[in-house]
Amino acid sequence: ENSGCSDLMKTPAKKLKAKTKALDPAPTLQKEKVKKEDPISFDCVFNYDENTSFPYAILSNNSKSPFTGSPQEHHPPWCNMIVCHDVFDNLERLKVFVLPMVTRYPGMKILLWNYPGQAFTTFTDDAILNNKFHAECLSRLLKHVKGNGRENFNLDEPFFLLGHGSGAAIATYYSAVQRLTTLKGLVLVNGLSHVDSHYASVFHDCRNV
Repeated sequence: ENSGCSDLMKTPAKKLKAKTKALDPAPTLQKEKVKKEDPISFDCVFNYDENTSFPYAILSNNSKSPFTGSPQEHHPPWCNMIVCHDVFDNLERLKVFVLPMVTRYPGMKILLWNYPGQAFTTFTDDAILNNKFHAECLSRLLKHVKGNGRENFNLDEPFFLLGHGSGAAIATYYSAVQRLTTLKGLVLVNGLSHVDSHYASVFHDCRNV
């Protein structure tokens, strides 16, 4: 297993506003502010096997955190997060949604990924795209990014797992199988409790697109 990354994939996720107007002409009255770095989005493609690949992104805030040492020792007011979004969504759209959260908390990381069957993914015609397979994809991806230099996402640090729509079932399956002690919470939003015949036909049509 390997990833097809390039050095050009690490880009600022958001440009901070550079132009400001001083309302107070007296510079001595201005308070010194701590310089913050732009949040970074590291985008890459993970090769699950020779026929299966999918993109992922790690959003991180590299600004200096007021908390030193490991998160377990100093209990910062945030946890990292992994997002399993809905089948009709994609990681690019989720970037816009979670960016303010990463911007607010220095040191925080959020992992987004498109699972096989979604945009910009490859998979075989006979692949069974169910919760078990997608949870295994997530597990392999997290093993790959753990301690992997600039794209590091360490599961030894506390994190939340967010599942939205059909992603809620993937998140639930992953949590039940892996049973990680650093998983602080499972957050499910508008998850599917039942797939009826109409919804099943929608899923089948999406696969054929």
